[in-house]
Amino acid sequence: NIFDDADIEKAHFKLNLNALSLDIDEISNFIPADIPVSGNFSFSMNASGKLNHFFTKFDNLSIGNSNLNFTAKIKNVVDDNRTIDFDFSQSVFFKSNLDEIIKKLEISSIPDFGQMNINQLKGTFKMDTIFSKIDVISSLGNITGFGGINIKDTLFYSGNLKYQNLDLAKILLDPTLPSNLNGNIDFTGSGDSPESIKIKIDMNMFNSKIMNYSFNNFIINANTQTRGKIQIDTLLINFGSAFSENDSISIKQAKEWTKEKISLNGFIDVHAMKKPMYDISCFVKNINLAELLQNKNLPEFFNADFQLKGEGFEPDSINSIFNLNINDWKLRSKKLTPFNLSVDIQKLDNLNKKVQLTSTIGDLLLSGQYQYSYLFRKLLNDIDKLSDFSSEKIHNIFPEKSYESIPSPQMIFSNIPQKFDLRFSLKDNSLLKEFLLIKKLNSDLFLECQYYSDSIQTFIDVKDFSINNFNYSDSINTISVSPVKISSKIKWNITNSTLIEPDFNLKINSRNGITYNDLSLSKINTTLEYDKNELKIKSDADFNDLIQFDLNSNFQASNNQLAIQFDRLNINYLNKMSFAVKEPLLMLFQNNQLTINKFKLLSDKLDLIELTGSVTEDTFKDIKLKVTNYNLEHIWEFIPKDEIEMGYELKGNLDSLIIGLNGSHEKTDIDLKMYLSKLSVGESYFGNIKTDLSHRNSNLSGNLLFYTPQKDKNRDLLKLTLRKVPVNLSLNITGDRFYENNPIDFSVETTQFPLKILSPFITDIKNLSGFADIALNMSGKGLNNLKYNGFISYNNTQFLLDANNMNFSSEGKISFNTDTIKVEKISMKNNPNDLAGGEVITKGKIILDNLKPKEFDIKVFSNKFKILSQASMKSMPSLYGDFVVSFGPKPIRFYGTTESPYITGDINILRAALVMPNTTSTDIKKSVLKYEIKKDSTVEFTIVPDSATKLVTENLTPNKTKKKTQKIKKENSFGDLLDIDVGIKFKGRFFMTLDITGIGQLFAEIGTQNPEDELRYVMKRGSTESQIYGTDIYVKDGSSLKLIKMLDTKGTISFNKGVIDNPGLDLVASYKGQRYKADDIEKYEVKMYIKGTKNIPVISFGYSINDVEGTGDSSRINENALLLLTLGKTKDELQNSQTSGGMDLKASASASATSLASTVASSALTDFVQATSFIQSADIDIGSSLQNLDQARMKFSGDIKGIKWTLG
Repeated sequence: NIFDDADIEKAHFKLNLNALSLDIDEISNFIPADIPVSGNFSFSMNASGKLNHFFTKFDNLSIGNSNLNFTAKIKNVVDDNRTIDFDFSQSVFFKSNLDEIIKKLEISSIPDFGQMNINQLKGTFKMDTIFSKIDVISSLGNITGFGGINIKDTLFYSGNLKYQNLDLAKILLDPTLPSNLNGNIDFTGSGDSPESIKIKIDMNMFNSKIMNYSFNNFIINANTQTRGKIQIDTLLINFGSAFSENDSISIKQAKEWTKEKISLNGFIDVHAMKKPMYDISCFVKNINLAELLQNKNLPEFFNADFQLKGEGFEPDSINSIFNLNINDWKLRSKKLTPFNLSVDIQKLDNLNKKVQLTSTIGDLLLSGQYQYSYLFRKLLNDIDKLSDFSSEKIHNIFPEKSYESIPSPQMIFSNIPQKFDLRFSLKDNSLLKEFLLIKKLNSDLFLECQYYSDSIQTFIDVKDFSINNFNYSDSINTISVSPVKISSKIKWNITNSTLIEPDFNLKINSRNGITYNDLSLSKINTTLEYDKNELKIKSDADFNDLIQFDLNSNFQASNNQLAIQFDRLNINYLNKMSFAVKEPLLMLFQNNQLTINKFKLLSDKLDLIELTGSVTEDTFKDIKLKVTNYNLEHIWEFIPKDEIEMGYELKGNLDSLIIGLNGSHEKTDIDLKMYLSKLSVGESYFGNIKTDLSHRNSNLSGNLLFYTPQKDKNRDLLKLTLRKVPVNLSLNITGDRFYENNPIDFSVETTQFPLKILSPFITDIKNLSGFADIALNMSGKGLNNLKYNGFISYNNTQFLLDANNMNFSSEGKISFNTDTIKVEKISMKNNPNDLAGGEVITKGKIILDNLKPKEFDIKVFSNKFKILSQASMKSMPSLYGDFVVSFGPKPIRFYGTTESPYITGDINILRAALVMPNTTSTDIKKSVLKYEIKKDSTVEFTIVPDSATKLVTENLTPNKTKKKTQKIKKENSFGDLLDIDVGIKFKGRFFMTLDITGIGQLFAEIGTQNPEDELRYVMKRGSTESQIYGTDIYVKDGSSLKLIKMLDTKGTISFNKGVIDNPGLDLVASYKGQRYKADDIEKYEVKMYIKGTKNIPVISFGYSINDVEGTGDSSRINENALLLLTLGKTKDELQNSQTSGGMDLKASASASATSLASTVASSALTDFVQATSFIQSADIDIGSSLQNLDQARMKFSGDIKGIKWTLG
């Protein structure tokens, strides 16, 4: 052994090693490695020195794209004072290359640092010490600084690190923690247990972000100089302007200068770990929580402070006080009221504890003997047990195939009873309303209850739960409760982890009750009691102020069945109808089937409602509903009067109604029998109705008989026979109820049916009487393929037609089949008092296509027929009077198709005396004459409205209403399609009394020059105006216009637009008079020219004196003409008059001489003015036009024996 005595550790050596593409996997085949690594390496290594002290250097250690440089000095290799100085500086390392090296280790918890640039990583390693400097850049962030650990005697550690762009999500492999941290940390400490640890930490992060939370500074200054006591001198989070360690400011200055911050200080003493002590204060200043936490529903301005002081972290050992004060805060730019919260948790002697919470919005006090952790588990277990018990009970009565009982987990019960008293109140909800964006929320709640539980029983006593006031409102719902008092007790035992039958009671009382939107429940007095499988309910309440109910019921559960009994059930609807049980209602629910054994209700409005039978979720079995003796008049008590017009006149009695149901809900067999008696509407007596209907296989069959009872034999009036009507009346159906393509077959027949019965239902006629025979048979495959035939005939029919307020009689017959309606004959006759022998006859036919009119040809014949009379004034106040016509030689013919209908024929006016009054409002004024004698002997007369009378507005249209007319978009109707060409002849005399708006009354006889001259009234299809062709209509001699005086009238009247009550006018009315002047007689003539229409006339005047036409502008001529007509003088003649005389003003002035249309302007006044000079001036104010002379005003002035006067 050549080395036996050699001192080998002192021997010098030198080693150079170069490797290119060294495959570790191949080498491991020859040299097994304890740690399996892989990869392909290239490097250059130099080593020199002694074995006990040597130097090693690796240059360009390449692993894939990574390039590492490594040097090491190793000293004292063979003794216990070994030292290694290492240096990895100026190296690059890729995570992908590391993954290749350690792929056999299957390690996945190494963060992805991407490309790591190691600018500096060097240090010293000893047996009890390690120290290093670092400057590394990677995708995890950048770190520079130094640190070290000494474990020689006591653990000692220190360091100073700076970091940039540090991402915790990558470092901790947690994607929920994206961050960008920048700052520095300086720490010094010793010790490795809470009792011995001493540490001082100074940290400042700036311009950093964790998740979505950004801050400009995060400063921590803490130490544990006292054993086990962690002193936090400063914990400051700054959201204002950032400052870094290079800023020469102190921590104190940072606290003072920071405007937006969270600041915390205090201590935690963990020296006694079982009962640590703490005293922490926190201040929040000007924080925008909405922006910080990116939640717009949080305050955008927040100032608060809180303090936590006490001992213990384990729930049952806590003695602490927590105070929170929010002094200034804003939510959605609205300043909120301050909020205070105080929580005092106390551990008293033994198991006694107390939790007291006091706050701005409510208070809570929980006191008793309990263990927090066990109590909460016990409460949850109680809820599970009650839920399991309820579910099992419900399942026994209502079995479900999918039901599976899941037993609650077994719980180890404590031998120590748990009990507490709880008091809770909620008083101010303004803050909740603001945070929850609730339109309205306020409440006043109070709860007081007791709880006791041990290993075998549990007892809960809700002594008082009062909702003194609760109002909630949002954009959809509104809830109001005020006030409600609730009390309840529940007790149950547990044996072998199984809950035994509980005892339970609940009482609810409220006068005003609960309102939910449009639903309300008030005057509530309810009691529930559950004991030994029996639930008793007593309740009375008022629902929506519509229904009051009062009940006493019993629900007994046993043997998988539920027996239901109502000993008392009273229901009152609107105080108009009430129901009460005749005897106890008995029902049984078993195997998902409800059997109604006894159900009888009495009422003050009927004898009995009885229901029997069974029903399941999908079938009926022998269900029978019976109602007896109900007066139909009571129906209308429940329907608003404005919703039905004639229903209030309906009278009669429902003698009996029986409905039977059997079969499934999807295919139900229905039987209905109904008897109605003494039916009438108003004064029209109907009779009785008997109905017997059956529904089988989606087909309705049976009959309805309308009859009048008689001594020997009932008289059948109408019979409806349904042989087959394809309709599905089942409860549950899929698709349409009516089967359009299935066979249908029914018929209707009547014999001498009294038409008086129909009178209340026909709005256009009154006093209908007579009889009708009807036969109708309809059958076919579906509605679209129906075949039908039959007839309608009627006779002895009398009625009053509302349109013209005239009485008529009629008889006729109409036959029909699937394709045609034939009007065999319809005769309509005048009442003999109106026109003896007046009659109109209609014949024709209508061709149908799919039950709709396609073509028609109907003719109307008449030798004479009265259309209007004086009685028509009631329904036609704008046009009434005698009007008799005939049709011929061509009858009136209505023919064509629905797309192209025509009306042709000839109308002969045999006699007419029509009145067309004004239908506009007229003011009737009463005036009085006042006079005043002035100092200069002047008398001033004034006509004023009489203050003792009221302004009266007479509406000459009785049927006119004040309803606001609505604009209705006009749509094309059948009338717009008509093409009309009718000839009109004036065979007889036609008199007309026509009120021309604002002028006067025209008494005229009109007609054509020759009775055989024809006018043609034409309205072409699509045209909006009619045309009149042929001869003119003349105003004949003897016609006159009444305007102050009677004026002879001539001219023409036209109906060019087919409007009868507003004809066109082209008239000349003239008045010829004479007057005495200087022993001479002068003749004068006033002419009035009227054009336009009756309602909008256009007027002008002219005059002549001794055949000399008046001159001047139109206003001068109009005024002189009216003065001549009124006073017999022109304006100039009145002013130049010098004749003396007297005048009696008493009668004329007081009668309101200011109206031209008044009786003051009479012939007597004219003669008086012509004979005297008391009136020396007269002026007429006719406004801007002559359209309405009723509004013209006249003013007089003159001299009576030296006394000047004016009037008007």
